[in-house]
Amino acid sequence: MKIDSRTIEVPSGYVANVATYMEIPKPRSFSADAAPDGCNLERVASDQVQRYRLVFGAVGQEFLWFSRLAMSDNDLTRLLRERGIEAYVATEHGEDVGLIELDFRGANACELSIFGLVQTARRRGLGRWLLSEALSHAWNRPIARLWLHTCTFDDPYAVTFYRNAGFVPFKSEVEIHEDPRLLGVLPEVCAPAIPLLK
Repeated sequence: MKIDSRTIEVPSGYVANVATYMEIPKPRSFSADAAPDGCNLERVASDQVQRYRLVFGAVGQEFLWFSRLAMSDNDLTRLLRERGIEAYVATEHGEDVGLIELDFRGANACELSIFGLVQTARRRGLGRWLLSEALSHAWNRPIARLWLHTCTFDDPYAVTFYRNAGFVPFKSEVEIHEDPRLLGVLPEVCAPAIPLLK
């Protein structure tokens, strides 16, 4: 049997990753789990751009997350003011440790567009609670579909974690981006597991 395969060269100054799209297609009711001791979820206001940016960076720098860091303050403020966007910071004993962003701008759907915890908060059960909160906020709206996309620039357990919560993969894509480390969006020393092609 011959297996079709293709190779695409990534140009210098760019990075490539494989995105996996996942969904929970059927509407369901959902109640969030009780918060672990000392944990809380706080809605991010549109005037809290710097707080949002700091948490986003702390969660995603090791995975080369750059989308919100590359936005201007005005653009990020505008996003947080959008009617269909809800962003929440997870705190543990008063310290910001995680981030959720829900995007309800699609018809009858919600995208879990940002989800993550800082490294010190992972593998302690906080992720299950935080995802439970995200699902509860999403399914409390009149939506018919909840979806997300994760990628190889994410925690290596992400796909398994989302599968265990009921998400099913439905599409994959290869994404090629300018390397944010070479644009000054992120320091060159971050995400050392992702090759820097100058």
